[in-house]
Amino acid sequence: MALDQNIVTALPDGSRPISVDRYGHSERAVTSKITTTTCDERQQCFFLKTIKTKVGSTIFLGEFESMNAICKAAPGFAPRPIAWGQCCGDEETFFFISEFIRIKPHGNLPDTTPFCKALAQLHHNSASPTGKFGFHVTTCNGDVPQNNQWESSWEVFFSKGLRHMLEIDRKANGICSELEQAMEPIFENVIPRLLRQLQQGANPIRPVLLHGDLWYGNCSARHEDGRPIIFDASAFYGHNEYELGNWRPARNLLGGEYVAAYKRFWAELNPLDNETASKRDAEFEDRIMLYELRFNFHYCIMVPGLQDVKKEMVANMKYLAAKYTSADQSE
Repeated sequence: MALDQNIVTALPDGSRPISVDRYGHSERAVTSKITTTTCDERQQCFFLKTIKTKVGSTIFLGEFESMNAICKAAPGFAPRPIAWGQCCGDEETFFFISEFIRIKPHGNLPDTTPFCKALAQLHHNSASPTGKFGFHVTTCNGDVPQNNQWESSWEVFFSKGLRHMLEIDRKANGICSELEQAMEPIFENVIPRLLRQLQQGANPIRPVLLHGDLWYGNCSARHEDGRPIIFDASAFYGHNEYELGNWRPARNLLGGEYVAAYKRFWAELNPLDNETASKRDAEFEDRIMLYELRFNFHYCIMVPGLQDVKKEMVANMKYLAAKYTSADQSE
């Protein structure tokens, strides 16, 4: 496998490629390991992804900035990004290079305790550079671009992001009248009711750095010592619990054990008064169900025709609407 000259140029100074081998797993990209020698004849490896698509620059710029932010906030929890760019041999093929870390085979989940502890620490130790919710570049779930425009309100940011995904889904799957009808009370009642109060009172939430697409395929463990590792990020600064919305679907394998462990570590790092903690915990499952909608939209956009997922989305929205639109629930 020959390397494009722009990829060779993007490698760290003094790196001389000696082999390129297919490595890892990706749904949409070609993944490889580049083995090089350095100026002092040491062997050094790098991870390479290439993708052929007109939106490749958006995808890999977003991933580069996402991974860079994670590495700064939580050193060792993610491979360090090296470079991204456009191949000179094909204007629609783009590349992403990062530090090479040997991980366990695809589908091997990281151990619950160290993984959830590291994730809680990433969230806790990060801070939005603007104090707002959003990100400085567009990031993508797969090839689906997210609306990351900065907002002071988490309620507003989440609403805009969900509307953005609804619009993309219409283009990918057509208009579904049942889905459209179920969405109306979500925007009008459920989101304001569940999210607005999170920024009120003595313990308002703050925007933290999110991986943004943390399903089982984007996390693993280092082969040599089992330490957790995350990759393929589509980051933005948001409510920490949003990350767990991607763990609710059974297909993503990070189930109740992981959620419980994360909640425990987050609570240790961010203690709340008893009244606030009790109130937020009472509505935790409903917030996660709400956040799950975003991830199910991503899935339906990338894999058109998933009628069973759409039916589940409608059922969940009807449940939330019935619970949070009655007179005694209004605020």
